[in-house]
Amino acid sequence: MVFKGESCKGGKFAKERLSIMLCCSATGEKLKPLVIGNAARPRAFKQNNVTPDNLPVTWKHNKKAWMTTAVFEDWLNQLNETMKKKKRRIILFVENVTSHVVSKKLCIVTCQVLVSTFNVRIAAVRSGIIQAMKANYRKSMLHNLLAAVGKFITATEFAKSVTVYDAIRWISSAWNNVWEETILKCFR
Repeated sequence: MVFKGESCKGGKFAKERLSIMLCCSATGEKLKPLVIGNAARPRAFKQNNVTPDNLPVTWKHNKKAWMTTAVFEDWLNQLNETMKKKKRRIILFVENVTSHVVSKKLCIVTCQVLVSTFNVRIAAVRSGIIQAMKANYRKSMLHNLLAAVGKFITATEFAKSVTVYDAIRWISSAWNNVWEETILKCFR
């Protein structure tokens, strides 16, 4: 957290990483974000008395905090069960990446891998929705920074105090604040 044009000096690179997967429909319906970290139960969860089951996001983990085939398939199976309970059939458009492999036939969710020519058309949809999400995330982060002005001397100190749990709360809030109208306009 430095001013534009300034270089970041000193300290170590942060080892905490999160990957986020968002899923929404052309009607504006949003699913809980999938957040992937590198610990099954980070220290921040213990400090805040939360478990992965009662988070406002779907929590998964692996060593590098990346989307993997196993994580994607697990999420997809959960989505299939959720839609089965709601008695809904859906088609899910996924990008053509190595982790988006569907090894078994699902009864409710049909996955359609986007071909490269369609990816160009969907880029505007994806970028608009993600841009709205990122703007809301930064807004949540800045609100917390301003609320903590008296606690920290520098923005670096604030950045060091941010936990995985804080980031998850901001992600959830940011996604909830992406308006249905924004999603609809991006799909149009």
